[in-house]
Amino acid sequence: MNIKLTKKDYVIYGGIIAFILIASIIGLIIDNNKSPSIRTSGPPIEAPKSPGLNDTFTDGKFAYTITEASREGNTVTVKARAKNIASKAETLYGGTMRLRDASGNLYDKDRDSLNGTLNPGIEIDGVITFEVPEDARGLKAAVNTNSIESAVGNKLGNDVKYTIVDIGL
Repeated sequence: MNIKLTKKDYVIYGGIIAFILIASIIGLIIDNNKSPSIRTSGPPIEAPKSPGLNDTFTDGKFAYTITEASREGNTVTVKARAKNIASKAETLYGGTMRLRDASGNLYDKDRDSLNGTLNPGIEIDGVITFEVPEDARGLKAAVNTNSIESAVGNKLGNDVKYTIVDIGL
């Protein structure tokens, strides 16, 4: 069977294909521009609360509690506890905590004694100190126990996920 298409056939088929493509694109645009559904009944939904002092939170294979934070001039001291919640020994590296100010600036630790290899269920207390500008305000602790991921992510310009803790400074 030998079918020969004429110029008119190509125009008709091309028009049908163009119509289908345009209709699909318009459908996608309309679907993406729909406003989210608005909830009109039921109890109010609350945003998740960020942890604060003496709240325990998990980050990776460790449970943390920041027990105290103080500031003297440009030195901020944070006391914290870390507990291995994994099923095997895990290493907690120094530098898992940074400070973030209200402007979004991150400050690395000056000294950190919250590190070591911990067996399952074991916890340690440590002190982390930071030097920050005296005018830095709204300081919060930014915790990421995977310091290797943090270092690589920062070098590559990737966003590293931190647990943000309100330390009241």
